[in-house]
Amino acid sequence: MIGGSDSPRGGYDLSSAGDVNGDNKADTIVSGMCAYGYVYIILGQSTNFANSFSTTSIPTNYGFTVYSSPSEYYFDTFGYANSGIYDYNGDNIDDFAISSYGYPGNGNYGRVYVVLVSIVTGK
Repeated sequence: MIGGSDSPRGGYDLSSAGDVNGDNKADTIVSGMCAYGYVYIILGQSTNFANSFSTTSIPTNYGFTVYSSPSEYYFDTFGYANSGIYDYNGDNIDDFAISSYGYPGNGNYGRVYVVLVSIVTGK
């Protein structure tokens, strides 16, 4: 995985996402914390990745990106810390959490976003 211009701090935080796509392979959360953040979910593979890939264009079989809103929460540090939280809503798909200590926009309140994967992916 190669960080693109969209994520100058790609790899800022790295943690287990559990198994977010239900294929019995461990998935990984990688954040690119910057003024407005990006969090990349990298899906576990049964073999090595065929090629390196850029965070600006993750192939769908390798993962997906969760973005914060740059117009709404600039400097919120979305993706500062992330964690898999197992199956939070009981749908048999692992979910994950993303923190944002600078919410709202360089503030001191912070937030934790719980991402319910089945709702995001429609599965």
